[in-house]
Amino acid sequence: MKDKTISIELIEPKVTELTINRIANDLNNHANYILINSQVILDIWEDATRLLQIFQKNNPDKTLLLHGLSLKEVNDIVPKMLDANIIGSGRVSEIANLIKTTNSYRKYSGVNKLS
Repeated sequence: MKDKTISIELIEPKVTELTINRIANDLNNHANYILINSQVILDIWEDATRLLQIFQKNNPDKTLLLHGLSLKEVNDIVPKMLDANIIGSGRVSEIANLIKTTNSYRKYSGVNKLS
């Protein structure tokens, strides 16, 4: 029984280290998806806004509403929402990198080693 206990104690820190790194990498991957997609959607939105403004100018008798909001309101809101996604994904990446760095520090400082 003692041999099994020692084996588990030696393996457990390595498994934990790998699990933590996988979680951090997964967080980083998803943050990058959000970042890239938000940047692309922001570019698309800028193009769409120009087209919607032309439509609005050529059709002053029609009220253009997007999700119940005027074009001006949506044009104020959408870029801010996408910027918040970009900033938030950057923060998540920073946290994921901090987790990986902390995990590496623990590995090389001997925190996980048996005394």
